[in-house]
Amino acid sequence: MSTMLKSTNPAAVNEIDPDHDRRVPYQGQRVLFHSRPGEGRSGKMTAIADVMAVEDDDHCELLIHYAADDAIVRWKIPRRTEQNPYNSWSFTEQDDKHYLETTALWQEVKPEGHLTWEDVKAMHAEIGVLRNKVAALEARKKPGPKPKSHGGETDTGEVEGAELATELRDDHE
Repeated sequence: MSTMLKSTNPAAVNEIDPDHDRRVPYQGQRVLFHSRPGEGRSGKMTAIADVMAVEDDDHCELLIHYAADDAIVRWKIPRRTEQNPYNSWSFTEQDDKHYLETTALWQEVKPEGHLTWEDVKAMHAEIGVLRNKVAALEARKKPGPKPKSHGGETDTGEVEGAELATELRDDHE
């Protein structure tokens, strides 16, 4: 596909080659490098590579990692296609999950459910009940002249944690 056609008439490019992957890699992205037969290491034909530079939509400069201590830089590596399965790069499976279709970018997100006025009033009433319970509990926590360790309260008048949780649960049910 010529670069001039891509830049002057993108619609024509889509008509000529509709299945072409239009995603462009970015610098620092992790991709897969597919080596020539006999070029790989340890019998592996695929290696992880980092994009060092993007030359155009289909060609990149790659830092290829065959092993922890074996890396090489390659220039003008083309995108993998049916016609070019070797000495090429492709996106990883993880990248396929993160790229969105262009149609998905323009769709509005709609919430699953809408609140009615009755729902809002019910939530407001529930908030009022919870505020009253919190105020009652805070009033009980204030220190006062109470005897030590009677009724689950400490000498400062605070209700112990387990009993307070039980009380809250019983009130809520």
